[in-house]
Amino acid sequence: VFVAALVAGRGFRYTAEGFLAVRYGEEAARYISENKLLFAAVMGLFILASYFVSRLIMGKSRAEG
Repeated sequence: VFVAALVAGRGFRYTAEGFLAVRYGEEAARYISENKLLFAAVMGLFILASYFVSRLIMGKSRAEG
């Protein structure tokens, strides 16, 4: 069951990514190249937020367990 879910999930993910790459590839690449600093700042903030949220969640699970 796990392997089937894994295959189905990845199949959906890569199909969706491929569709989006074909549909928005040139526009997305142009937007990112024109807004490099903004894109880097947003990605950096997203990475930091993800890190702190995961630390918050992991810290709570350690304290409870």
